[in-house]
Amino acid sequence: MERNPAGSKVSKMTNVKDGGTTTESPTSAVFGQQHLSVAAVAKRIAVAPATLRTWDRRYGLGPSMHQTGAHRRYSHDDVLRLSLMRLWIFRGVTSAQAASCALAADLGEIDSRQLEQDLQAEVLKSTEGTLIEQESEIKVIEPVRHATVTSINHLRVANGAPTNPWQARCADVVSAALHDDYDACSAALWVEPNADLIQWWKRLVRPALERIASHTVLATPGQSPKMLVFRIVLEQLQRITRDDSGVFAGHPSKLRDMVLVFTPDSERLSLSAHVLAAALVGGNVNGRLVSGPESPKSIVELVAMARPVAAVYVADQRPPNTELLEQLISHYPQLPIFIGLGGSEPLAPSLQVPQVSKIRSFAALFHEIVAIANNPSFGSDYWQDQTRLVSLEHLR
Repeated sequence: MERNPAGSKVSKMTNVKDGGTTTESPTSAVFGQQHLSVAAVAKRIAVAPATLRTWDRRYGLGPSMHQTGAHRRYSHDDVLRLSLMRLWIFRGVTSAQAASCALAADLGEIDSRQLEQDLQAEVLKSTEGTLIEQESEIKVIEPVRHATVTSINHLRVANGAPTNPWQARCADVVSAALHDDYDACSAALWVEPNADLIQWWKRLVRPALERIASHTVLATPGQSPKMLVFRIVLEQLQRITRDDSGVFAGHPSKLRDMVLVFTPDSERLSLSAHVLAAALVGGNVNGRLVSGPESPKSIVELVAMARPVAAVYVADQRPPNTELLEQLISHYPQLPIFIGLGGSEPLAPSLQVPQVSKIRSFAALFHEIVAIANNPSFGSDYWQDQTRLVSLEHLR
């Protein structure tokens, strides 16, 4: 029996042939005789194709089969070593140590059937606590091809996007974040410009963050699994909205049809607010996040300058800022105000007015805002009157 770095035993598979004991091919029974592509191996061991490329580049665990003019293929032994590495990572071993042990392992000592069962059990275990989907509902995120002329660079990037189902990608995000693997985490969180950001948030980012929060981590200085995911999510949102930034460029006072997104002071890194604003931009709505101190006076002045079609207050955990919202209601009685997410506590009586809507569903919040932005309930004359009133109030 051989003991792996995670502490469990891997048994040896033997056959009796011609009266003697010989070692059976470690992959013949389970992994088959065919040589597999990157995508096939990624699906088999539940990682993103980009993660396999990273392991090849960083640790030398890549495909060994290659013919001139053809793509490189993974052999039986290649798949077995990658399966060992994946299993040991699931059991808490670092990527570097798991790769080193996988490369040094004696494959003749490995029970391939048991390895396959152990790996599948770890994959299922890693998805516990996330949104469980019907098999028919699991969708593969395919790279989006634009109808216009596409550059070679874009095609190269799109082809590297992960094609795992949501649950497998979520497991990749958690594993990469816990091991401080920026490249693998970026690959697992990759999102295409035309993708559904609401589904990306609900089925990948939020479940991954919830699972990371359930882990107790012994981190080195500067290492934070949660902040790594935050950083990469913000980078992804910046990348996919960069092309739209010019459409909504300019001073806020010169822009129209803006939606202001507020968050509590205690949730300055509210990813849900950033995802919502990015989704609005993708829906051709000028979503802007309000940052900095949110005193009622400064917010009233900001709204007068920006002239939004709606204001959204996104609170993941804490109740909304009642004083701030009361000021908005008082000064702008026709401005639609949405209070998104948060807990199930009822709104304060002062906020229970027709212009205020509390919506806990992220998707419903997005669609309601888009509907209001496309059909504003008031015209430009309203903002001219309100701006004049605010100016007169400051002169008193």
